[in-house]
Amino acid sequence: MNIKLIVGLTFVALIAFFAWLPTPEVKTAQLTIIANAEVFDGQQWLIDTDVVFDKGMIIAVGKQLSQKYTSATVVDGRDKFLIPGLIDAHTHAWGDALAQAVQFGVTTEMDMFTKHAFASIEREKRQQHDQDIQQADLFSAGTLVTSPHGHGTEYGIDIETITSAKQADSFVAARIKEGSDYIKIVYDKAPKGQSSIDYPTLEAVIKAAHQQGKLAVVHIADDDSALDAVHAGADGLVHAFFGVDSGIENLGLAMAKQQQFIIPTLSVLESMLAANNPARFSQAVNNVNMLAKASVLILAGTDAPNPGTRHGASLHNELKLLVKAGLTSTQALKAATSNVAQAFKLPRRGYIKLAMKADLVLLNQDPRLDIGHTSDIAIIYKNGFVITTSSANKLKKQLSQATLLGDFNHGINSSLGTTWLATTDQRFKGNSTVDFKVVDKHISISGTVGNQFSYPWAGIYLSLDHRKNASVDISLLSTINLRVKGNKGRFKLMLFTLQQPMRPIEIAFKVTDQWTDITLPLQNIDHRLLLEVTGVAIVAAKPLQQFQLAVDDVWIK
Repeated sequence: MNIKLIVGLTFVALIAFFAWLPTPEVKTAQLTIIANAEVFDGQQWLIDTDVVFDKGMIIAVGKQLSQKYTSATVVDGRDKFLIPGLIDAHTHAWGDALAQAVQFGVTTEMDMFTKHAFASIEREKRQQHDQDIQQADLFSAGTLVTSPHGHGTEYGIDIETITSAKQADSFVAARIKEGSDYIKIVYDKAPKGQSSIDYPTLEAVIKAAHQQGKLAVVHIADDDSALDAVHAGADGLVHAFFGVDSGIENLGLAMAKQQQFIIPTLSVLESMLAANNPARFSQAVNNVNMLAKASVLILAGTDAPNPGTRHGASLHNELKLLVKAGLTSTQALKAATSNVAQAFKLPRRGYIKLAMKADLVLLNQDPRLDIGHTSDIAIIYKNGFVITTSSANKLKKQLSQATLLGDFNHGINSSLGTTWLATTDQRFKGNSTVDFKVVDKHISISGTVGNQFSYPWAGIYLSLDHRKNASVDISLLSTINLRVKGNKGRFKLMLFTLQQPMRPIEIAFKVTDQWTDITLPLQNIDHRLLLEVTGVAIVAAKPLQQFQLAVDDVWIK
């Protein structure tokens, strides 16, 4: 038989075979109208307005559009308030961060430092305008620009660092090759504890970013560093800064003239300072107020998941803090929508207008009356699809009575059905070590505390829920109790929480060579953190090196 005939018949057979296969179901967003809502379009409020979207995009905004789009699903927006999907202008994303964020109406995150491999995967999803992805879109700086041993090197992620201005062009080019959407730089004019790039390097990196078509934002923590970043030509400042300087008004005027923005991240500063250093936090809030009065563009960002913050949820607190700093509710909404889109030149988001993405949040109450109403959400749309409520949020366990975490009479299981495990800073490339075993109905722990991680630890850890990444509400309880003995030194209890995954809560206690009953109070811990505790650890810390510790009768009461 002719070879061409064989190939032809085979091709026809293949076509017939695939034609008989079942067609995969492709889920598509329905043509939808949100009718008669009060709409914040990113710039102004529109009364009794219809918003029509199809295949993930807004196709019409106006009045009485249901008469034109008769086949659409109509959602009654009367007495409701429609805003664009919120944009968090400063996060650090990994794991399920983007899925967490969208649960609270945050449909886009601007990441300021994560593994570039993670960012590369997530960037592809933001192009899928008509897909049901059930997570926020990601724009990312990827690897930040910092000096050896500078901020950003302490998290156990191997990253390239820069040492001189001569490296700026090649360093920025390497970040762009990795996929960075913009360049994030760490700069401290007078570094304390960690190193920093110098001013010539700062200036050179900003220039290189601009020459290669990227924005450059600068992490700063004081007014002197802010002034340097502004003079060096940064597009924006990351974090509100401290220090009272009579020149702040001139700084604000210079930033406004040069169209430079700031992402204050007041949420993380509040968590760090409000309880123990309220005066310093008030300085940061006042500085934001003065910059806003100078017409500097303000962007809402949380720095989640740093201490006291959580992806998605914390942006609503950030809006409250921006209002506290003097912005109106509508200005605060702009800070979390159109201002971010404008500053970062983001396509198709931040507004409710024709040809924008159907990333939308329908509110039950008017945020102009109280900015806190942004958290009273009726429906969230991402790419035109309704975001479903997370089952994990519904299943959160609450401990309301004394619970035995371990008496070790019959092994290492807790009454919660979870098991004590070894834990060290090796998960962040530290060099601490630990070993433990049950001896005479208590746990005997031995090991070494290393020096390769900024807050080293070695000890034992207990998850409070057997489900991965699940949390337990312990806010109704007041103490953790245990019996200990060992070599004299500093030990600590660590609480791991969903809101503070990068660094656990620490409560220090002292140990002697005699059995001692220890009561560790929880009342001084931010109540919000106790709502979502994932685990507890009992560990040795600096300055111990070799250590021995015996633990018994661990309770939470």
